[in-house]
Amino acid sequence: MRNYFLKYTDNIKSGFGGCAFGPFIKIRPKYANDKGLLLHEIEHVNQWWRCLFFCLIASALFGVIGLGILSTPALA
Repeated sequence: MRNYFLKYTDNIKSGFGGCAFGPFIKIRPKYANDKGLLLHEIEHVNQWWRCLFFCLIASALFGVIGLGILSTPALA
């Protein structure tokens, strides 16, 4: 399953062949066949997904603790 959106464009900061922002990857058309660059940018996307997942889990856990749900006498 692809967990990213890929677009070939020259609308990228000078000096870069590609960039990733969240699940979105932009690569210059002249590097369209560069598998190494694509894999590099996919790794950035995977890092973003992992961070998102762990941040959501942490937020949910701290939210439950912050509401006092885990500190009630019935659950202690």
